[in-house]
Amino acid sequence: MITLLVVLAVGAGSYLMRSGPILWHGRAQPPPWVDRAALLAATSALAAVVTSAVLHHERAGHPEARLAAIVAVVAALTLSARKVSMLRVIVAGLAVYELASLALATI
Repeated sequence: MITLLVVLAVGAGSYLMRSGPILWHGRAQPPPWVDRAALLAATSALAAVVTSAVLHHERAGHPEARLAAIVAVVAALTLSARKVSMLRVIVAGLAVYELASLALATI
């Protein structure tokens, strides 16, 4: 019974969150800080995923993999802070990761 109540509550919350913008469109304007925060939502989500991946990053036989991932994240964060497009940040992060992996493997 409790599981059913939780499923119904999550379903109702999801429905309200998805239908809210449609129902209230044009009736109310969000505060300016909401607009600014919404611009950072994708970057924040990507940063959370990348941070988790880097903290748990291991490749069998490659102890330098974690350090290479950290170097790549620093490079991507630097580009992101300079307002470079997300596609370029991802491509640069991948390139730096591969180059750092190669460089660290030779040491």
